[in-house]
Amino acid sequence: MSSRALHRRLLLTALLASTLLLGGCALTKRNLEPPKVTLKGVTSESMDRDGQVFRARLLLENPNTEDLKVVGGRVTLELAGVSAASARPMENFVLPGLDSKEVDMRVTMDLLAALPSALRLLTSGQTELDYTLKGYVDLDVKALGRLPFKSTGKVTLDNLLRQLPGLVRPAPASPPDGAAET
Repeated sequence: MSSRALHRRLLLTALLASTLLLGGCALTKRNLEPPKVTLKGVTSESMDRDGQVFRARLLLENPNTEDLKVVGGRVTLELAGVSAASARPMENFVLPGLDSKEVDMRVTMDLLAALPSALRLLTSGQTELDYTLKGYVDLDVKALGRLPFKSTGKVTLDNLLRQLPGLVRPAPASPPDGAAET
């Protein structure tokens, strides 16, 4: 075989190999949309000197046609613009394509750091609080990587306090002017 034919064969082999490798990357690296995340509820689990532990129920909606196999992630919860807590998923899960799933996350809050902001919110007279959930989900295929997300919504202060028994008790409603207390 001549050196010219050998050179052509090597060039053809290299071109074919690079086409296969690039095609394989295209199959694994998709333009995935991040999930939409909504806060569904919060319940108290425990409290100790290090802080409060909650279980947050989140609704995740997958706008992609592909299932997302979530193997980790992180969420930060902000209430009225104040960082309130951070969370990690309690277990791996699959978020079906074009579907939704409720997921529990363990949330930790540093009570000493959050206390001034919590007192300000409780005494502000606001009945609804804006919340922001920011974070990411880690997918099981490293080439797909990490999907960041950011979602916002509103939660009523009464509803939030009812879901956190033992943490804060709202003051009883005062009687209307001129009404006698019983």
